[in-house]
Amino acid sequence: FIGHINFTGGEPFLSEHLFVLIDLCDRYEISYGILTNGTLIDSRNIELLKKCRKLSFVQISIDGNRETHDNVRGQGNFDKAFCGLELLKKSGIQTMVAFTCHKKNKDELKELIKIVRRRKIDRFWVDRLIPIGSNTEDVLSTDEYREVIQLLTCEHNRKKILSNTQIHLNRALQFLEGGECYYRCSAGITLLTVLADGTLLPCRRLPIPIGNCFEN
Repeated sequence: FIGHINFTGGEPFLSEHLFVLIDLCDRYEISYGILTNGTLIDSRNIELLKKCRKLSFVQISIDGNRETHDNVRGQGNFDKAFCGLELLKKSGIQTMVAFTCHKKNKDELKELIKIVRRRKIDRFWVDRLIPIGSNTEDVLSTDEYREVIQLLTCEHNRKKILSNTQIHLNRALQFLEGGECYYRCSAGITLLTVLADGTLLPCRRLPIPIGNCFEN
């Protein structure tokens, strides 16, 4: 097993090193994905991405409906993100929308699923808000998260009727509602996170340094 790399950030398309690293992945036959806000996917970057042999997918973060998303990421960025998704689809690159769910946007989940299905996005992925520091006021309660899982399970089971968009169900606790996927945490086993300064973490949500690839 050679492995898989996800390029994330910050915003990976702002880095002058992104396509240098992608070229290395292609050379060594390592698959990779790109996690982005989608606003910098233009005709130039699309032409570069079309040449990427081992690119598995491009994931774009959407935070809710147009108003909610633009309140978080700036005016006009909802439409820019979906323009990026449209360019990716036209180029035959697998598209994924990622939604981070919290108290302020959980009621927009069903609406967003309708939007991504209408736009024929390949995959839709939901995660809970994981707070950094002591700010936990927007974190879903157990009961709220269960409601989210129930909605996702219902939408996942309707996928063949409504569209070809895959509603993913493979996160911790989602097995409570049944479904086809069971999740096992792979932090520090088959998963590592590399920070910009070379620090290694078992997972980006488990900020315990376990070494530095520039030092050892």
